[in-house]
Amino acid sequence: MPLKFAAEHAKSQEQPCPCKEAIPVSAGSTFRFSHNPSTEGNWMTRGERQKLKRSRTCDAWGLSCYPTPAQAKAAYASLKARMGDAFVSKLGDHVAAVTTQVNDGLQTPANAAGHYNIHEDAEMNPSKWISRITALWAI
Repeated sequence: MPLKFAAEHAKSQEQPCPCKEAIPVSAGSTFRFSHNPSTEGNWMTRGERQKLKRSRTCDAWGLSCYPTPAQAKAAYASLKARMGDAFVSKLGDHVAAVTTQVNDGLQTPANAAGHYNIHEDAEMNPSKWISRITALWAI
């Protein structure tokens, strides 16, 4: 499958990019930080937002996701404590529940906190995935 950031993946210092353990995205739900209403920036990778020409790690070109709202909320609390209000203004204070389809891209294995990246298929439009947006305090 052709990936959206194939050229950028090739420039990552971490190779292969995405990692060889990445698997095709399956149909289901995933959760991602968002504003309410969602903005275009909520669906950009860190590499896109920062206009990176090269990256040290491959995750700059993946969309950060969590398997459950509770894991997203826990990660949000940790990240906000470290990064402060800049984090909130950049990524929002809500969680978007998104519906994924088979072969929307490649998904990396989750870490201990549940975080994983989705490396988008070239034809995918992740902003169309949204099924609901919930305030973090309500989770």
